[in-house]
Amino acid sequence: YNLLRQHNVNVIRVQGKELVKGIGGPRCMTRPIYKEITTEAFS
Repeated sequence: YNLLRQHNVNVIRVQGKELVKGIGGPRCMTRPIYKEITTEAFS
């Protein structure tokens, strides 16, 4: 947590019990919400 914050990563903390409500594990429930799409992806 502290290392991420030191690198200006916005960390949203949730209780573990909230993760299972989405019928997924920690990995798929904590993926980035925003991804930058570039024109290179379509080349």
